[in-house]
Amino acid sequence: MKLVTFASFKGGAGKTTALMAVCSSFAEQGKRIALLEADPNAPLQNWRDDARRIGTWNESCTVFLADTPSSLETSVSKAETEGYELALIDTQGGGSELNNSIVANSNIIVVPSAPSPLDIDLAIDTIDYISQLCTAENIWIPVAILLQRIPMTRMTKSMEADLLLLSSLPQYTTQMHERDAFRTIKTRGMLHPLYRKLAANPTHRIGAGHVRKAMDEADSLANELVEVMQEEAADAN
Repeated sequence: MKLVTFASFKGGAGKTTALMAVCSSFAEQGKRIALLEADPNAPLQNWRDDARRIGTWNESCTVFLADTPSSLETSVSKAETEGYELALIDTQGGGSELNNSIVANSNIIVVPSAPSPLDIDLAIDTIDYISQLCTAENIWIPVAILLQRIPMTRMTKSMEADLLLLSSLPQYTTQMHERDAFRTIKTRGMLHPLYRKLAANPTHRIGAGHVRKAMDEADSLANELVEVMQEEAADAN
């Protein structure tokens, strides 16, 4: 089972949104997904419960408790035994023993960042923290920046200047734009079932089109993550 981690020191950086988006894409591909719940506020459980109520959940995805190093180890072992192919986990803010355990056991790490000075500074801090941890543990894990909340129109000069700070760091080719489908994903469930539900109603066709664009970005990121993990597996062999 591969562990995909979404990490950032900043709350509200978009970790959970990115996780939910790619979860929908992986589930659509027929993969069984273990969602490891590290946040005591239980955003993944709430997301699942809301989605089930409105019919936008895929039951190939299961939420496991992982809010302590012990529960993380237990849930990962249980998910592996039950045959889950992927585990997605949203880290807590800042450094902690739990986050260290998550990072050290990850197969790939996604560090989301919006094009703002605060988000970018904290994304750089997160990358630096992960690098130091990997050095201390004598391990190497692929980690890259995921740019989110990119404006639909042309970026301002100040945004472009801010993003130059990230130019020396690895970045995913996929970018996720400022879309309503991403802003509301926590209450509307998985993108792909939501799209089908909206597309089936003629009065919601425009909304379905907006969700479709978000789906395409989520699918692109999911495919990119798979490619990186496949390359790492090939190199290991």
